Amino acid sequence: MPESGSLQSWGLLNEGLLCHIRYPALKASVAAARHPCDAHRPGDGGLGHGARLLAAIEALKKTPWVVLTLLFASVVGGLAQFANAFRGLADLVHPAKPDPRTELAKLGVPFTPAALAKAAADGDARAVGLLLDSGMRVGTGSPSSLVVAARGGFVDVARRLREAGSDPAAPGAAENPLEEAMGGGDTALEAAVKAHHPDVVSLFLERRLPAAAIADAYVYAAVASDVMALALLAPHLAQPQVTARNAIAAVLERTPTRLLPMTLEEARRLVNHPHWPAFAVFGRTDGDPADLRAMRAVLALKPPLDAIDANGQTLLHKAVDNDAPGMVALLLAAGASPRISALCQVHDEAKAPPLACAVVRGSAAGLASAQALIAAHADLEARDVNGATPLMLATGNDDPNAIVALLAAGADTHAHDASGRTISDYKRIATHHTRASLNAR
Repeated sequence: MPESGSLQSWGLLNEGLLCHIRYPALKASVAAARHPCDAHRPGDGGLGHGARLLAAIEALKKTPWVVLTLLFASVVGGLAQFANAFRGLADLVHPAKPDPRTELAKLGVPFTPAALAKAAADGDARAVGLLLDSGMRVGTGSPSSLVVAARGGFVDVARRLREAGSDPAAPGAAENPLEEAMGGGDTALEAAVKAHHPDVVSLFLERRLPAAAIADAYVYAAVASDVMALALLAPHLAQPQVTARNAIAAVLERTPTRLLPMTLEEARRLVNHPHWPAFAVFGRTDGDPADLRAMRAVLALKPPLDAIDANGQTLLHKAVDNDAPGMVALLLAAGASPRISALCQVHDEAKAPPLACAVVRGSAAGLASAQALIAAHADLEARDVNGATPLMLATGNDDPNAIVALLAAGADTHAHDASGRTISDYKRIATHHTRASLNAR
């Protein structure tokens, strides 16, 4: 136990220190100065606070462990108070998170994959976050939660799912027989493109994606005539020229056939058909302004316009075969050659120049394509595999409008085909076919 004198000295020291803290302007010598702390107290022997402070310090010099112990206790106490204050401040700034399972129960949301897919489809970012925080795996449900979030344009939900590990390039579950026949449904990136949600597309492109996934999405953007998506995807293409050509081909091969509903077997037969378009969009017409804007964006990538594909066709031949005179004019303006022979679907699946393909279609669109080709200086005397000229073919097809257009452009009326037949011979053949058709009725 410390001596009573030491404790008394410590009390005097503490009292003196407190007093001089209140009145810090001490003179050089505490004992000699006249200071407010030097006021006499009853029973102090006539000594002021300054003199008593010096006396207390001298007394404590004999017991330094008392000072050190109390000083250490003061420091520890101060640190403890600081730690408590810091924890209180931290709790205010970052309050403890409630249990996510408890919060889900309050919201009435079950912990199931179907609940995650529904929350994603509804754009409910809070429910999605609570489900993921509770341990729900991403990619569960049919279709995948990221696909439905992308389709709905819910950027916050899509970001949360992507951060949890969901892959924008992974195919979703097939939602109909056609997708099942094709091996799966849309990826989230494709879903965002098809639904025209550029914010979601931009979000997905923040991270590196497989080149094939970006190329497929670019083709979808062209088919959907989404100029903004095309602009976002183009800088990420590994083979921009090849992808641009594929995009134009996909647009030209769009079928107006209603594909749904159908059985899985019907879908498989359709997908395996040689003229099945890789990507189909229905109900669009040639010359749609959105189509033309999208095609101009694709053509800016300088695709090989005159290349012949695996089906034996150029893009110009595809445009003619699909009764798309607006696309014919656009391709010609971009530099496509009107003098290359390739396969025509209507012309007995034989090679012919695009003008010959156009004049045998017997439609208003075919005539418009022929006029566009004539205006682009297509060869009026170009021959097909049988040596027939476009005028011979138009005459044999008994299409007076095409005949007039070719004659007005200066087509040769005295030409012979490989068998020596003339325009008159083709006219007799057309007349015979017409009579036979009438007699058959």
